[in-house]
Amino acid sequence: MALNVPGVVMMAFFYAMVLATGIWASVKSKREAKKSSADQIEMTLLGNRNINLVVGMFTMTATWIGGGFYNSLTEAVYTPTRGLKELLLLITAYATAFIICGLVFTKPMRERRFVTMLDPFHIKYGNGVACIFTVISLATDFIWLPTALIALGAVMSVILGLSYEMSVWISSSVAIIYTLLGGLYSVAYTDVIQLILMFCSTAFGSVAFQPVQQRILSSNSSSTARFSCFCAALAIIVFAIPVAIIGAVATTADWNQTSYGSPSPLERGEAGFIFPIALNYLTPPYIAIVGIAAVAAAVMSSTDSGLLSGATTFSNNIYKSILRPQASQREMQWVIRALVLVIGVGGTALSSFQRSGLLMWYVGVALTYVFMFPQLVCVLFFDVANAYGCTAGFSLSLLLRLLCGWSELGIPAVLRLPGGVIDQDGAFVQRFPVNTLCVLFSVGCILLFSYLSAQLLDRGVVSKKWDVLHVLKLPRTLPPMNMREDDR
Repeated sequence: MALNVPGVVMMAFFYAMVLATGIWASVKSKREAKKSSADQIEMTLLGNRNINLVVGMFTMTATWIGGGFYNSLTEAVYTPTRGLKELLLLITAYATAFIICGLVFTKPMRERRFVTMLDPFHIKYGNGVACIFTVISLATDFIWLPTALIALGAVMSVILGLSYEMSVWISSSVAIIYTLLGGLYSVAYTDVIQLILMFCSTAFGSVAFQPVQQRILSSNSSSTARFSCFCAALAIIVFAIPVAIIGAVATTADWNQTSYGSPSPLERGEAGFIFPIALNYLTPPYIAIVGIAAVAAAVMSSTDSGLLSGATTFSNNIYKSILRPQASQREMQWVIRALVLVIGVGGTALSSFQRSGLLMWYVGVALTYVFMFPQLVCVLFFDVANAYGCTAGFSLSLLLRLLCGWSELGIPAVLRLPGGVIDQDGAFVQRFPVNTLCVLFSVGCILLFSYLSAQLLDRGVVSKKWDVLHVLKLPRTLPPMNMREDDR
């Protein structure tokens, strides 16, 4: 395919604008640091907890509307076994997640001034147990990053004629540079530019993730964080409308009347690339070029969020809490920069697999839903929860999930629940809501084993020397919430 020169020029302009915005935000961050006595780490990771309502709405919305949003949801609508009903289900679920964050999680997380959502795990369960969930959170960031970059590689290779690998590495490099320079300030302010471009592009032609909690914790008040969540819930529905239209049009299109020809993308096994294919072959060239900007903006917003989220989680919950508690502010700054680089390179390398973005999206969501969500609910809202219950809940829910099979990971079902069917390859497919079953099972195990272990230790039935997780030494409750006047 010949190089699309106008498209390449527009992308160069877009990247230059995003990079300039990131550099400006970096300068702003340094000026803010000099004017205030704020902790330098909070300045980098949480924007000094001073993100205002307007920027907060943009960056909260951009957290979810990433490259995978465009490509994966269009793929869902286009694929016959999924269709429009699956898109409606996903969008409704994500909008509901924002509302739940605003109503339930904003106040207890932000008013205790946590740096990451893993902080309460360290306080109540200790560093060892908390490390397990830090690793899971990091895993979801690694999955999220290539999901976004797969979308951009597909779009730029189909429409611009650039190689898949070059497209991915160029975009990842830009995101790494401005995230390294300015931390959350760069991420938040470039999100403004990116989301404006995404909305314009759309007009012409789309709870338990650490990046979402990071936006909540960075807001200048609880009310700002709460309202940003509500606005994001509405925005994600609006941006899903053109995605649904593109997928529906691709489903009914007569590909013989286009230069793409027969067989269809589905028959060629290219359903994962349906978004760029539809833009390239079913719209005028100028619309396709504008669509590239939309996807690139979405990918930037997803990539920088994943980079900063992973760096925040590891630096605060592993390096500072476990490996180097005495680390200085300057040392932590260099650790964060190194982590952004490592996560960026590693996540970008994973995108070379070119697997379905929708598949990776599902795996990432399942990880957070099954293993992080029940734990976050229990550690925040149930004082009885302790390290023994947490460990038991995680271990038993993991065992149950593996026994029920995990088709996306190639794990066959050993435990066959009611309603399952045998597919054409002879494999058993679960129809039972396995993930929700694991969540409920996990919550029950956490509360039950926490209560039993506390009773056995408190009454002396089990000797204190067997308290290997130090439940008797750790606080039973989280610090009280500090309601300030500007947080109401």
